[in-house]
Amino acid sequence: MYYYIINSSHHNNRRHLLFLFFIIILYDFKLSPCYAQLHDTYLTHYEDPSKGLTVFDSYTYKDGTILLQLAHFNADESCIDPSLNLDIIFPDGTINPLNVPIYQIPIYNYCMLDDVFMNSILNEYIILITYFIGDDVATTSHTGMIIDWNGNWLQTIELGIGIGQINININEDSGFMWTRQVNDTTIVWSQFAPSPMNPTEIKKIGSGFITISPISIIKSFQMFTSSDGGNGFTLVTKIQKTADYYVTDPIWEVYAIFLDKDAIEITPPYLLYQTPIDWADLVLEFCRKTTDGSGYNCLMSIKNNEPAPKQPKQPKGKGKGKAAPAPKPITVTTRYRLSFLSSGSVTNIKKLLSFGNNPNRDIEKFIPLYSGEFLIVYSPDDFGRRTGFFLTQEGDYGGAWKGLDSDIYHYEYLEHNETMWGMIVENAPYFWTIVTDRLRDVNVEYNYEHRNPNILETIPNDMIMEKGLDEITIQYDKPIIFSSGNISIYQIINDGNDLLRQTYPGMSEFTSIMNDTIVTTKVFSSTFSNPKASYYTTIDDGFVNSKQYNEAIMGISKNVWFVNTSWNEPDLCLPSATILLRLNADGTNYINGLDSNGFGNFYNNLMNELSEIVPIDRSRLSDTGKFQSDPFDSNQFTILQVEISQPTKYTKPCVKDVINDLDSLIRNKKYTLISYYPLTNMLDENFGITITHFILDVAFVIYYAQQLPSFFIPSILFLVIPIGFNSILALYIILKERYTNERFSKWLMHHTKLVSMFTILSSADVAILNMISSRLANLPYFSAPVSKDAEIKIFWGSFANIFIEDVPQFIIRVMYLQRNSIVYDPIPIFSLISAGVSIIFSLIGRTFDALYYKIPFSEKKNVGHEEPTDIIEITSNKSIEIIENQLGKDDDTIEIT
Repeated sequence: MYYYIINSSHHNNRRHLLFLFFIIILYDFKLSPCYAQLHDTYLTHYEDPSKGLTVFDSYTYKDGTILLQLAHFNADESCIDPSLNLDIIFPDGTINPLNVPIYQIPIYNYCMLDDVFMNSILNEYIILITYFIGDDVATTSHTGMIIDWNGNWLQTIELGIGIGQINININEDSGFMWTRQVNDTTIVWSQFAPSPMNPTEIKKIGSGFITISPISIIKSFQMFTSSDGGNGFTLVTKIQKTADYYVTDPIWEVYAIFLDKDAIEITPPYLLYQTPIDWADLVLEFCRKTTDGSGYNCLMSIKNNEPAPKQPKQPKGKGKGKAAPAPKPITVTTRYRLSFLSSGSVTNIKKLLSFGNNPNRDIEKFIPLYSGEFLIVYSPDDFGRRTGFFLTQEGDYGGAWKGLDSDIYHYEYLEHNETMWGMIVENAPYFWTIVTDRLRDVNVEYNYEHRNPNILETIPNDMIMEKGLDEITIQYDKPIIFSSGNISIYQIINDGNDLLRQTYPGMSEFTSIMNDTIVTTKVFSSTFSNPKASYYTTIDDGFVNSKQYNEAIMGISKNVWFVNTSWNEPDLCLPSATILLRLNADGTNYINGLDSNGFGNFYNNLMNELSEIVPIDRSRLSDTGKFQSDPFDSNQFTILQVEISQPTKYTKPCVKDVINDLDSLIRNKKYTLISYYPLTNMLDENFGITITHFILDVAFVIYYAQQLPSFFIPSILFLVIPIGFNSILALYIILKERYTNERFSKWLMHHTKLVSMFTILSSADVAILNMISSRLANLPYFSAPVSKDAEIKIFWGSFANIFIEDVPQFIIRVMYLQRNSIVYDPIPIFSLISAGVSIIFSLIGRTFDALYYKIPFSEKKNVGHEEPTDIIEITSNKSIEIIENQLGKDDDTIEIT
């Protein structure tokens, strides 16, 4: 036995780290194969004698944290002083006193010692303290006060009317149940659970009644956590016999009722057991779901009160004087293991033939063990000593438990290392000591893989050496099937707010089973993305079910299955990047109703949420304020633009990693934190992340310019005006040539359709008329004898187009893309390119025209073609060659004779 005492003064801080490595027992014990002494002492704390505080109550959290309440009793111990002296004893041995506000607790609570102040740790953030408002037992309001682990008040909730019971669900997300038996036939219940978005906020999610037939009465009931994370009730009822009741009719009955975790659906009562024995007393001493997927086990005790044996007749002449005392009735207790499934099917009722060394001893507590077995603790014996025995999952006697010393005041089981702790209280001077007993038995194995007796192996189980792990593997010791429980992976963050990286149920597209026992689950690329980080994996009860019974198999709790990543970050990172996010229908509708200030707040809050989820330093995410409808999406969902700045030495990860992680998180948002936040939940998982790259006049005006009214009217004006100008000018040039140029008029008679077509095309640019006189391939269609006057007008008309069409449209497109476009799709991009190229080609072309045709910068009246006068007579082949050369130089008519 080890015995350590630490003493210190209590002047300004009465409970300061007065401990000796309580963590030794809570975290690092490795059991040896042999038995040790009865118990070890690991923490002794002296209380300030002037305060007169003694231990009033305690509660043990699943990680070994103890919530201790101390109180000062009055002289007759009927009341305690009106104060709440709460201490949290952490697994590392530190003691944190809580300064709890008590102004809202009525004074009479401090004299209701049996029912008041049921203190419970609900989760790693909050504590529940219960008290009453109203001194009438029938109408009093059972009230709960929620405080944090520093004693700060957070919330007050009304639990129900009357003095009820609190049942903490094994699944923290399911909160707790408040119940009270109202009368012989009715039980009232209310379910409370933490808010999914805020685990420090408790909400009432449902309430109702459980009633039975009026011919029966409820003798007792038990509550337990069901396989789906909800709650179960087992009721022991006794039927009231009537005149027409038969001897063989049932008297005692046991029922099971299940309530789902959302407190919405409640099953009908399932009959589990009945007996016609009238003189018996039937009690369910505990009910508990099993860890191996075989359903539920209840320990049922039946006490038969057999008649007293008859006294033998005494011989004559004897028996004078004082009569012998009459023999008392004999009470015989028979215990059974009652096993059943969630469907109500009873799988086994087994009589326990060997139930410890004293089957008629009262039982004080039934403690489920991580091994799947149970520890049965007897009530204290005549010397105040607590002992007990182990019970296997099959209901067999599993050996004796030596117990704790006779002076134990409080005791509790520490699940994660199968250790019992107890508290010894001394009064002179007053101090309390925590002692521990390592539970060991030949039938109890310790150090199961991840504290789960059903798991044989997990991969990975320690270190991930390189990025890119895409699956994890879990091997069970029995055939399994998938169910609705989740497997989740968290990253450990320095501030204690662990970051969920992914979560999804067993029945999903990301899971598979091999050989009935090996589970493979997908890992998203964003999950283990940080190079030097710590993670842990949790598995809900019911992630997998037993294939034989289809009942939930035990999972893995938080902070048990740890994995670390170990690889080096790249020395060089990509520069800053601009990305696009797309809102879904809800997000698009939401921002359409926002003004400019509201949209700015939306953008800022969205960046805040993304920085927490990735995670990334908030300063590296900035919005450009640009948004638009997605031109490639028929739903017209809104696209947002976000800039990710280049990392510094202190703001890793790299931009590329951030983009990849964010894309994975959004595309799998149903199973990541993206769906947990109100604004990121509006992101479209089908779009993910797109990196932007710097990449048609009528199309631009019809579609894109309409998105922004400030660009619509200028776009229309600088589209319509040039069309009208070019059309009128082209028509004027053709008509003038028709009536003033005889040679053109003759040519036009044979090419009317061609000229009509080019006149229409010239509405886009009058320079198109140059095609009819271009002599293309020496075809007569493109050999119109156009006058110099017409060429000058075409030149000046096309030159004017540069300033009334190309330049304005180019400016409009640049302003649109710079100020409003975040998706550089083909229409606005090609429209911008088209306008720019058109300006360049127009300038080059007009310069060429001015030089080639020697066009002056002012029109001359007597400019035109002269009629041909020379007639050439062909007399030889040489003459023909000269004519052919001359034919390519001018437009004169050559007559061949």
